[in-house]
Amino acid sequence: SIDKLARIGGEEFAILLVDTSADAAATVIERLLATIRSNPASHPENGKPIAITASIGCTESKADDDEQSPFVRADRALYAAKQGGRDQHCWR
Repeated sequence: SIDKLARIGGEEFAILLVDTSADAAATVIERLLATIRSNPASHPENGKPIAITASIGCTESKADDDEQSPFVRADRALYAAKQGGRDQHCWR
């Protein structure tokens, strides 16, 4: 009830996990990736499954963060996950 999900543009989403340790967040992220992998979309014309994956950039709040700092770190982590082969998460 305290966690938040928001679309922040295009195909990018943000999830805020309040009072969640990095280890617990990693567990949530792995469950999310597994759920995405195991639920393919269907091709609209022939019904064949289309595999879906996600790349996820992660960060933790820091005491000296301004309102943009976590988004900048998460965005850098997202691109690192994509460059590292996609279908994974990366921390910054």
